[in-house]
Amino acid sequence: MTWRTIVTVALAVVWTTAPGCSYPKHRLQDAAEMFDVGFTFSKKPQFSAYMNCPVVAPIGYGEVDGQFVGVGGGEVGMMDHHQESRGLLFWGREEVSWDTFDPEDADTISVQGVGLLGLAENAGDEEPYDLACIHYLHLGWIGVAANVHWLEIPDFFLGFFLLDPVRDDGEDGGYWFWGGKTSSGDDAKTVLTVREVPQT
Repeated sequence: MTWRTIVTVALAVVWTTAPGCSYPKHRLQDAAEMFDVGFTFSKKPQFSAYMNCPVVAPIGYGEVDGQFVGVGGGEVGMMDHHQESRGLLFWGREEVSWDTFDPEDADTISVQGVGLLGLAENAGDEEPYDLACIHYLHLGWIGVAANVHWLEIPDFFLGFFLLDPVRDDGEDGGYWFWGGKTSSGDDAKTVLTVREVPQT
């Protein structure tokens, strides 16, 4: 064995064992939460042309229920997807669900007011605002999604130094220092899940 091989193996051991076996899983989780990038598909014609970037200037409309293929909601693969968005520059509303969407179950839907007026409407006990750059375009049966979650980017890089400012390693949500969804236990949510395409 060469020295390069020995060093590589040693680094791999340190990566998976030194901070605990959950360390690499949390880094992958943080990486998947930085972006939503992929394609949307629907069984019937639907429409979405919506953008909220910069983060306080939502414009457009969209309502799509179907499937998403890519990296979305912190998961990788093919998953159910729901998005309903509307924006009039100063006011907007974003509703999104990754994985299983149930209109009767609030836990499956993330809803927030956007734009300056929409932010003012958000109740104090709601999930903190997701600072993101949102793009949805869906025409007929196929579309694309390209979103950036700004706060997750420094969280990813700081995670290599065992820092977790978003407070979401092994927890169900949480945004920086101003609250968020609470954890139901250590590793209660495995955010990065590789999904297989369902067999037909």
